[in-house]
Amino acid sequence: MLSLLLASSLWVAASEAGAREQVQPVVPVERVADKFASDLTWLVASHAADLGSTAWALRRCNVCAEGNPLGPDAESRLALKLAGVSATGLAIWKLRRAGHNRGATVLRWSAVAVNAALAVHNSRIAIRKHP
Repeated sequence: MLSLLLASSLWVAASEAGAREQVQPVVPVERVADKFASDLTWLVASHAADLGSTAWALRRCNVCAEGNPLGPDAESRLALKLAGVSATGLAIWKLRRAGHNRGATVLRWSAVAVNAALAVHNSRIAIRKHP
């Protein structure tokens, strides 16, 4: 008798499994994707400008050094800059997904401004050939 009750309750649970209400995300992915594509374009472009200007400055100035906690070689610079763009992109994606568009926009433009300032600083060093 007990096995009949268990089998029956399993059948009832299985038959009602598809009837659960669907949980809707806070913001649909389609509304986030277009804005995030623009965010990612700005982030990647500004990080690329920073990396390019860093390489230019280091090539032209033999005594210049970049303070990098991961090390002085090119791989360390790449790792640090890729980690920066990845972490910033993830934070922006999560903010947009949670519906915080203003916060995501502020974070994007802050990251772009910092990268632009770094690119200008590196370019100044490369043009002058000294720190």
